[in-house]
Amino acid sequence: MAIAALKGGKLEWKSTWERFGQWLEMADGTTLRIRALEEEDGCTLEVRVVFASGDVLRQSFCLSVFEPVPDPEIYHHVVSKTGEMCNVTLHCMGSEKGGIDISWEREHQPGVLEEGSDADLHVSWQPDSLGSTYTCLLSNPADQKSASLDLASICQSEGEE
Repeated sequence: MAIAALKGGKLEWKSTWERFGQWLEMADGTTLRIRALEEEDGCTLEVRVVFASGDVLRQSFCLSVFEPVPDPEIYHHVVSKTGEMCNVTLHCMGSEKGGIDISWEREHQPGVLEEGSDADLHVSWQPDSLGSTYTCLLSNPADQKSASLDLASICQSEGEE
């Protein structure tokens, strides 16, 4: 079923299905933009482009729709604390809805500490070590957001808690 055609530089609707009229707009002379989608709009789109020369280009696209990632928040629970070691569990809030990947990174330590779907990170931190800032990164294929927490502010105190 044809939904639209470009004639004389203008997009003309050919579909009687009103939903497509809300989705599509011509962004410029060569780009068709799909907007205002909802999660249930995911589908396979088949595009057929007919050039003025008569050549035809056919292409299929898998359309997936993702919600924006929420702003993460890091909560902490001090398991034990001494002058030499601080054991803390960090919990990253914001991934409860599902479809969101979580990764943890540490300042001054290249690479990812932990990734997957587990929102908790168990840390044994020494006050004399580099990198007291831990970052939780929430992401999906369309968006990513992060929050950071400095363990030095939590773990530096006199004696045990």
